Amino acid sequence: MDIPSTVDNVIIGGGVMGASIADHLAARGGKNVLLLEKEQFFGQVATGRCAGGVRYQFSTEINI
Repeated sequence: MDIPSTVDNVIIGGGVMGASIADHLAARGGKNVLLLEKEQFFGQVATGRCAGGVRYQFSTEINI
């Protein structure tokens, strides 16, 4: 797999939260987003333990 040498955003984990963050960045015009996932498919072992923190951080426009 070829990984670019420079990116603007790196997301580690392709579960529900990682995929959602990547989608939101793309919707807001984000470019050069790299989503890293160790499993063969996205969302295979997503965890709910991180959901509260991400929701809180994205609760207002200034935090995005």
